[in-house]
Amino acid sequence: MITSENDFIRTIEKCWSRETAMDPHNRSEQNPSYSQCLATALLARDELWLSVYVEKLIDPTTTTSRYHFFNKDIHDKDIRFCEEQFTHMPDIQIHKQRERIIDEDHLGIIIERNPEVQKKYDILKKKFQSELEKIIR
Repeated sequence: MITSENDFIRTIEKCWSRETAMDPHNRSEQNPSYSQCLATALLARDELWLSVYVEKLIDPTTTTSRYHFFNKDIHDKDIRFCEEQFTHMPDIQIHKQRERIIDEDHLGIIIERNPEVQKKYDILKKKFQSELEKIIR
């Protein structure tokens, strides 16, 4: 049973893989949380009852943007299980004004437009449940 954020992160780190990454080709053992943020944030929502948020990130060296998903607790404290995926991008700019909560309606739209999200989430959840069963035994 997961009772804390620390338990969650120790367990989820064992579950991340290329098959759970939204961008499996660029995911590596050196950067295991890369491209895991959406499925991880959704799983944290289900397991720890955390809200899911998204923010726009811009890499000023390439001017490319991407979205980062994370969680917040009931006290509005950021909980970023996948933040280390950006350590190779020290100049990344987080546009906090673009931060917003993802409610059930928006989540449905995200999954409808990108069914791969549901697939990655399902794989991650199955691996997570398997890790929990190992702990219980």
